[in-house]
Amino acid sequence: MHNSTTAFDIYGTDGQKRLYELWIEELTNSGTSFPKFNANGTPAEVTAYNTFITKYNSFLSDFNALPNNPYHSDLLNLTPKAIVNLFNNIPSNCQ
Repeated sequence: MHNSTTAFDIYGTDGQKRLYELWIEELTNSGTSFPKFNANGTPAEVTAYNTFITKYNSFLSDFNALPNNPYHSDLLNLTPKAIVNLFNNIPSNCQ
């Protein structure tokens, strides 16, 4: 992840970039660990998963709405299974 805001750097506002950066910092504990998600786990795990999906789709919607964005998609409300799988199978310490 490396706190990359490429999409928002090119097409977004400073506010959008900062919100995305804050989300990545929160998600990765300031770049020190990857989250683990379990959609069928404990209530806390389910809440964490649902929060991630909600925020992910919010940023996806913002990204798709950027003016002159050649990378936009009409697909919304995606479940980013590849990202969740990556987070769940990479060492938690970002190594």
